[in-house]
Amino acid sequence: MKHNYLYLLLTALPVTLHAELTMDGQALEPEWAGATTVENLVLTQPDTGQVPEFQTTVRFAALPEGLAFFFENPQNAAV
Repeated sequence: MKHNYLYLLLTALPVTLHAELTMDGQALEPEWAGATTVENLVLTQPDTGQVPEFQTTVRFAALPEGLAFFFENPQNAAV
């Protein structure tokens, strides 16, 4: 199964934020609420296209200093 990543990048362009984000592993700043969010990620290793058991969410935005990304990666608590 092929995935059109270029389409994803062109249609999910980041919004521009004017804020100072704290790099602390948390997205507590209100500006993250307005960031572009990608939630429909699928398995690529192996390339099955299935939805994973624990869904990753990616938020990204353009800042004057460059692009900012925030990944939410839920994990199994038993591991």
